[in-house]
Amino acid sequence: MRIDSKIGYYGKRVCISIDDDLLAAFGKFAKKPDERLREFFRKKIYQGEIKNSNDAKLFIYSQMMKPSAFKCFAGAVPDQVDIEDV
Repeated sequence: MRIDSKIGYYGKRVCISIDDDLLAAFGKFAKKPDERLREFFRKKIYQGEIKNSNDAKLFIYSQMMKPSAFKCFAGAVPDQVDIEDV
């Protein structure tokens, strides 16, 4: 599913893509229909909390996993670079 929105008052347009199966699973977990999920993600994009598809997927996984499992999962996603590695 593709969801697009603008980030705040900057006017920058962001389009995210989420797998239909993942969105359906999150809808069942959150007990929200598809249209409410679309509005929810549009709001998150507008607020600047979600900037790309990976942020959206990471947000969904963070909501559906136990905190300890998510910490292990997020640790495997490279998003930071140590100064020593550069």
